[in-house]
Amino acid sequence: MTNTSKRPLAGITVLIAEDYWLLADLIRLAVSDAGGKVVGPTGSLAEAERLAAAGCFDAVVMDINLRGGHADALAMRLADLGKKVIVLTGYEPSPQLVASIHQYLAKPVPTDVLIAALARPLTNRRD
Repeated sequence: MTNTSKRPLAGITVLIAEDYWLLADLIRLAVSDAGGKVVGPTGSLAEAERLAAAGCFDAVVMDINLRGGHADALAMRLADLGKKVIVLTGYEPSPQLVASIHQYLAKPVPTDVLIAALARPLTNRRD
């Protein structure tokens, strides 16, 4: 096993926006264990917007329903800025959202599936 396969997220910084604290912490641990750096986690839309504005991350794992509102617009805006956006939610996303983000994953999702999605190269889903 190569070092890359042990730490597939080495060099990647991930913003975590999830309002269910236990899940946010599980994602944080999985990203860290895979070699990634973590921004957050946060459970509020306002804080996610603030952290997103700083732009110090490569990818975001986010729920769409955060404290303070729905984060569809934030997810699409980040995707437009070239960030890898992975939506992890129990809600049915809009077709526009699915078309603009890197990947939609329905809760619950195994952490290895999430890490694999984060490790995959960024592609433009709209091409």
